[in-house]
Amino acid sequence: MSNLEAKRSKFDNDTQKQVIPLTGKRCPPGYRINKETGMCELFNPPTLKKTKTKKVKSEKKDLKLESSYDLDEIIKKTLEGENYNYMDMLDVTNIMKNTDDTHKDFILKNNINFLKIIKEYNIKYSNSKKENINNITRFMHMISKKILNFIFIEEGLDEFYSFYNEKDFEDIRSDEEWWINEIDELIIKINLLNNDLKELKDFGIFINEKYLNKLNILINKCNDAITIINLKLNTNLTFINKVKIIKISKTSQKSQKVRSLTNRKRKKTTTRKIRSI
Repeated sequence: MSNLEAKRSKFDNDTQKQVIPLTGKRCPPGYRINKETGMCELFNPPTLKKTKTKKVKSEKKDLKLESSYDLDEIIKKTLEGENYNYMDMLDVTNIMKNTDDTHKDFILKNNINFLKIIKEYNIKYSNSKKENINNITRFMHMISKKILNFIFIEEGLDEFYSFYNEKDFEDIRSDEEWWINEIDELIIKINLLNNDLKELKDFGIFINEKYLNKLNILINKCNDAITIINLKLNTNLTFINKVKIIKISKTSQKSQKVRSLTNRKRKKTTTRKIRSI
C-alpha cells in the first residue's frame, strides 16, 4: 500500500469515529444529532461546556467547638478563673475572680461583648479548646493590667493623704519636689484609668461603680489637702483630676442580649445550610 492510500484510509477511519449511527433516542455523550443525515456527529471537545461542581470545604480535624454557646461558655469560665493560670495574673487574681476581701464584686461581667472578644483575640471555631483558652488568657492579662493601675492609684492616694497628715508644713516645703512628682504621677495614672474604663466598656466589662466613687472621695480629700498646702505655703501644686464614672445602661444590656441571640440564630441557619449541601 502506498503512502497516499495509507493516509486516505487513516482519514476515513477518523471520520468514521466522528460520525456514528443513532442508536436509541439520544446520541452518546460528546455527540449531537445531525438532523439532515440522522447521524450522531462528534462535538469539538474545546466547545464542550464543563459542569461546575461546588466544592464544600471539609471541616478541620481539630474542630472541637460546635456552637456559639460553646464559645460563650469558654469565655465565661475563663473570666471566672476556671481556665487560666493564676500565677501569671500577679496579685490581682482574687480581684478578677471577685473573691478578694477588700474588693468584693470589683469586676462586673453581666454584659460581656463576646463578639468583640472573639474578633480581637482571634478566637475561632477551627481552633482547639486549648488555643482559645490561651487567647482568652491574653484578654485576662489586659484586664489585670488595668486592675493593677487602679490598685496603684488607690495606694498612691492613700499614701499622699497619710503623708499630708503626718508631715509639718515646713517638711512639705522642703520636699516640695516630691509632692509635685507624686501629683503628676497620680494624674497620669488617673488619665490612663479613664481610658482603661472606656476600653473595658467596649468589651462589656465594668469596674464596680462603688469602687470608682471611693476613689473619687480619696481624690477630693487629696485636693482639699493641696488647697491648704497652696494657701499655707504659697505654692502652686496642681489639683488631681477625678475618675470618670461609666455606668451600665439598661438599654445596652438589652441590645447586647438581642445581638447575642440573633448571632446564635444566624450561626444555626448557616450550619443547617452547610449540612443540606
